[in-house]
Amino acid sequence: QYTDLTCSKIFKRNHPESCKPRAYLLHCPHFSRILSLSSEKRKSAIRLSLCYNAVGEKDRALDMVKTMPEGPQWLNYYRFTLERDVGQLSQASETLLKIPTDYFQDPEELEAAVDFAKNRQDLVLLRHLVKKD
Repeated sequence: QYTDLTCSKIFKRNHPESCKPRAYLLHCPHFSRILSLSSEKRKSAIRLSLCYNAVGEKDRALDMVKTMPEGPQWLNYYRFTLERDVGQLSQASETLLKIPTDYFQDPEELEAAVDFAKNRQDLVLLRHLVKKD
């Protein structure tokens, strides 16, 4: 069972550096299973998104996240990181504004979000992120 391992760990452990990431997706333990799921079970597409992200295909990872219904706040944070990394900066700002301030219990996630807001010089987003109750 591969369910407890991320695709990046599997990929790094089982493939030489010369292996093409796209070719790996054809052998990903989650790839065919997720693609065959019925539409009501598409929530499992997050695993495929993580696989795409692990092999550097962030745009495809983001596409998978966008097909999913609204989910927990960690999924919104993950979406933000993908949008930021593929250069969809306006969408990344909008996604961060949807995340409640109390979500940011992890100092590294908060720091990354604040740094993003500072780099964008987005005062509305910055105020949202550092808002004190």
